Amino acid sequence: MTNIINYEDDIFYLTHIVKKLADGIKLEIDPNSFKDIIYEEILFINKTSENLFNSLKKSQLKINRDLHLKNMLRLNRQYVYFLDDIINKNYPFTTYLQDHIDKLSSIKAQHTEFIAEIEDLLSDISKDSNGDQEIISEEEMRILLTNHEEEQ
Repeated sequence: MTNIINYEDDIFYLTHIVKKLADGIKLEIDPNSFKDIIYEEILFINKTSENLFNSLKKSQLKINRDLHLKNMLRLNRQYVYFLDDIINKNYPFTTYLQDHIDKLSSIKAQHTEFIAEIEDLLSDISKDSNGDQEIISEEEMRILLTNHEEEQ
C-alpha cells in the first residue's frame, strides 16, 4: 500500500504545536514539569517538518504543491521566530531551556536555510507556471489508479 502524506493536515498540526509552545513559554509554568516536554516537542517539530519538507521537495506531485510549500514557509518562519525567542531569552521560561542553546541555535539555522530554499522553490514554480503545466502528474495518476483498482 502506498503511503500518502496529507501535507495540509500535517503542516497545519505542526503549526498548531509551534503556536501552542510559543504561548506556553510566555507563561510562568513550572519548569520541572514542562521544560523536558517542551524541548521534546521542539525536537519533534524539527524532525517532522524536515521529513515533510524533504518529501515535498522531491515529490513529483503537482496539485497543491505550491500551496504546501507556502504552508511550509509559514511554519518554518513561525518556528524560527519561536526559537529566536528562546535563544534571546525573551520570556522568563526560556532561561530553563538554555542548556540546549547550541542545539536550538543549530535547528534555527537549519530552518532559516529551509526558508530560503522554499522561497527559491516557490520562485521557480511561479516562473514555470505559464499555462502548460500538467493538471495531474504521472505519479498522482498511478496512485489514483492503484487506489481505484484496490477498491474493486
